[in-house]
Amino acid sequence: MKIDFHNHYYPEEYLKYHEKEYPNVQLRKDRTGRITARLFDHTVSFLPPEQRGEIMEQLGVDAQILSLCTS
Repeated sequence: MKIDFHNHYYPEEYLKYHEKEYPNVQLRKDRTGRITARLFDHTVSFLPPEQRGEIMEQLGVDAQILSLCTS
């Protein structure tokens, strides 16, 4: 069994809070509805847990351990 233990989950409310509090964070939704965040000079896409299954299957990952990092 392959377990991906380095994953983060950011609820939309959490991201919106950071966008409001930090001027270097900008949120957008792409054409599929996925949230992307511009964090300083990097763009990061966020998938909710229910949409990760297909990617996990492609990569041969059986499970993920999700965590919320602190700010």
